[in-house]
Amino acid sequence: MYNGHKRSHAVKYQAVTTPDGLIVHVFGPAQGRAHDLTLLEDSDLENIIGRDRRFHGYRLYGDPAYGQTDVFASPFDKVGVTREVIEVNRSLSKVRISVEWMFGKIIGDWAMLDFKRKMSIGNVPVGMLYEVAAIFANCVTIARHQNIISSYFDVRPPSFEKYFAGLD
Repeated sequence: MYNGHKRSHAVKYQAVTTPDGLIVHVFGPAQGRAHDLTLLEDSDLENIIGRDRRFHGYRLYGDPAYGQTDVFASPFDKVGVTREVIEVNRSLSKVRISVEWMFGKIIGDWAMLDFKRKMSIGNVPVGMLYEVAAIFANCVTIARHQNIISSYFDVRPPSFEKYFAGLD
């Protein structure tokens, strides 16, 4: 798959990481040029999260394209901003970086996933390997009792027993 923006072959994933540092949703791979809204619609994430009782009363930080819904909170457009909007955007920007930390952690810990010559779709089950890496990343987080995300939000990950009991 070719990503014209970065002028390289690329795949794209959508993921949800909770404040305890665990990856609770991975969707992909999709073509690197796919719009974030396409991944959102194809994954049915809004309905999945909306039905999941663990997320009731909470919202996920989402790409600005996701908009403001009962499930997603994303930055407001800066046109005609009020003090309240500026404060909401400032609060959201503080958690924005944590979204990228998870993707960096997976590629940092499992560098083979970023090795373009070896990871060609059709030759290697790229999507499955990324999902396995996400599960391994969760196991490492649980074994260490933290990662950069859980430390940032000061929320401990669950025990192995609770984690594996919650997997479908």
